[in-house]
Amino acid sequence: MKRLTGHADEIRKCIITNDDQYIFSCSDDNTVKMWQAQTGESLQTFSGHSRGVRALSNVTSDQQFIVSGGLDKTLRKWNISTGQCDHIFEGHTDWISSCCITGDDQTLVSGSADESIKLWNLASGICMNTLTGHCKWIFGLCVSHDNTLIASSSYEEIKLWSLSTGEEVDVAFHGHSSWVNSVAFSADDTQLLSGGNDKSIRVYNVQDGRSVHTLENCHTDDIQRCCWLSDELIVSCSDDKTIKVWNVTTSACIHTYRAHSRYIYDCCVSASGHWIVSVSGDKSIGIWSTDPFYQSIVTYQHYKVSSCM
Repeated sequence: MKRLTGHADEIRKCIITNDDQYIFSCSDDNTVKMWQAQTGESLQTFSGHSRGVRALSNVTSDQQFIVSGGLDKTLRKWNISTGQCDHIFEGHTDWISSCCITGDDQTLVSGSADESIKLWNLASGICMNTLTGHCKWIFGLCVSHDNTLIASSSYEEIKLWSLSTGEEVDVAFHGHSSWVNSVAFSADDTQLLSGGNDKSIRVYNVQDGRSVHTLENCHTDDIQRCCWLSDELIVSCSDDKTIKVWNVTTSACIHTYRAHSRYIYDCCVSASGHWIVSVSGDKSIGIWSTDPFYQSIVTYQHYKVSSCM
């Protein structure tokens, strides 16, 4: 494990660029930081939020911009080269829990504790649509790779939305019994991965909501994030201070990482599949090699960094 330090408070989210060169993190110290993945060098600090930063988007395809959202109820679009805030998006009435940029770099999607999802024109900052239907805070949010669907999650529920119309798609996803903190589309957009406070990981058929795989009691505390490593392998992180790699077909845990001393709030997988990044309440970023089991990734595909947080 390689450990990166520099944030002054708990780190809440992390992403890796699709070329595996850079890591971005956001923290309750009100900042976003950019790191060189290979050396661990801190390259840039983005300051402007007045309270903790809880949401972090994927980087635009030209690697020029990234968006953060915070407890101050705003989203900020950052110019990566200059470190300056290019635009402030205002409109949510409670803190921002999640945000992502569509694959065509046209739309910013945000979720909030105000129970709404907003669609923004990334270039102009204009709010184009507000999606309502959740009855509690929104935690998980992602956009399908073909830019047609949005998945969102809240207490015991997952919803699908049409990105173009903003209408809710009539598909029901049953099974979770508490907060669903994470959702992620598979590379071919046919399956949806989820995890939450009931300590379970579930894989659903996107078309009809049918449960394809269920892994119960995966961790001893709340699951904060789960993401795809391959067609069969997934990664999860938890408040129990561990990161686990699972074969969803066999329900077997094939590897467990331990090193963080406090809750692990987020994790993500490099596009190459060779390493996992995690962030924690212990104010550190962990970079973990997948070499111990990488050769077992038989059906591995190059999963682009998913448009989800």
